Amino acid sequence: MKYFDELKRSMEFLAKDPNVLFLGQAVACAGTAMSNTLKDVPGRKKLELPVDE
Repeated sequence: MKYFDELKRSMEFLAKDPNVLFLGQAVACAGTAMSNTLKDVPGRKKLELPVDE
């Protein structure tokens, strides 16, 4: 199993917990490699935040 596959599997495992919410940049919208690890996580579990510079 590749590192990416294991990371994606871990995100899906965490998403099953009702207390887990993924928040940050490029979690709900594509834009980074991290986005791909969350593509099968339900949208209700992801909260996109704006860039804060």
